[in-house]
Amino acid sequence: MVTAVTPVGADYTSVDSSLKFALGTKSRATDGSIWTYVQVASTVTGIEAKRSAFISKDWTAIPTVGGATVRGLDKVPAVNAGSGVTLTASQYAWLQTEGPVSMVVAQDCAQGVTLYTTNTSGVLDDAIATGSQYPVRGVVVASVNASAVASAAAAVDCNMVNPLIGPMASLV
Repeated sequence: MVTAVTPVGADYTSVDSSLKFALGTKSRATDGSIWTYVQVASTVTGIEAKRSAFISKDWTAIPTVGGATVRGLDKVPAVNAGSGVTLTASQYAWLQTEGPVSMVVAQDCAQGVTLYTTNTSGVLDDAIATGSQYPVRGVVVASVNASAVASAAAAVDCNMVNPLIGPMASLV
């Protein structure tokens, strides 16, 4: 597990019931990854471990889900990479926003291609199932364990570099 270089006291495995850092505080880890301190939105039932999330401008987080139900263009992609548990409504935690990460993707995801939101909470895929998913640029599968992802969604090694969520029209 990576550890925080700054700020002092940041613990990526910690899930807090009260505010420990200012919301939106950025942290750099020993592996160069970047993390952001957020509060899970009060409407969320859970952001599962190793699953993707959106961080809003007010530093609240929700799980990623297809574009038809969530406006993603004003949000930042992130991953619940440190806690190892499902984050629930109103909890505070560090979400990873850049760097190497193990995260859940849909079965048979290809390496190095654009990933998209899906209608499965917190799971990204390399295919557009309904045409309403958002592309999540800057997040790619780095290595594929074929046996792990052939039958179901699984955690694989990914890289996040300046991730952003874009409209479908900008892909053409």
